[in-house]
Amino acid sequence: KRGVYVLSPSALQEDIRGMKEKGFAFVSPEDLRKYAKGEKDLPYKCALITFDDGHYNNLLYALPILKEEGVCALVSVIGKFCQHSTISGDSHNPNYSYLTWADLKVLQDSGFVEIGNHTYALHEFKPRFGVGRIKGESDSEYKKVFGADLDKLDSILEENGIKKPTAFAFPFGRYNRLAEEVLKERGYCLSFTCCEGINKIEKGNLDSLFLLKRFNRNGNLSSSAFVEKVQGEFMKAMQK
Repeated sequence: KRGVYVLSPSALQEDIRGMKEKGFAFVSPEDLRKYAKGEKDLPYKCALITFDDGHYNNLLYALPILKEEGVCALVSVIGKFCQHSTISGDSHNPNYSYLTWADLKVLQDSGFVEIGNHTYALHEFKPRFGVGRIKGESDSEYKKVFGADLDKLDSILEENGIKKPTAFAFPFGRYNRLAEEVLKERGYCLSFTCCEGINKIEKGNLDSLFLLKRFNRNGNLSSSAFVEKVQGEFMKAMQK
């Protein structure tokens, strides 16, 4: 299927190859962490592939492509959906299933995927919008709710042999100052919004890995059009 947030496997592979041709070097979240800690260098023109929610088709379709192209990706999962897939037995339909905890271990152990946190149960529109604050909620109340949700998914992942995440993708892109504080208190090093644009990561500055912008891949665009869009934004960013 195709749609605004649905991409065919062939288009994903075309994207990767097209960006390589434009000089982009694909990196992993770990590469970014080490660079921001001042522990390694990175190519000047980098790209990171991210998948949100934790759909089973990330394993079925995307992993073989990542392996073939030799690139890594971040898969940020919604815990309650992974739990449902794990206990329901309805886990391997590429049209709607989510990854089980065992599937996540397969992705991690491949060496081509890092697992990120996309909340356990806060990927909702109501009563709060993602990790947004509810009207009248105190700072301490908010931090308690958000922190407990992070801890729940982190604990379940670790119980299933998956490394504690240090990357977080904000549901619907909604973020705030307190959320950043909670993430940093728990050792998170990267966070991702849904704002589009180029990021400038500073060597030795871990704060430059927070609130990272991304390009939301519209499945209705051709690969050539998408790659040209990213290349154009990169060139504009370098002129500032």
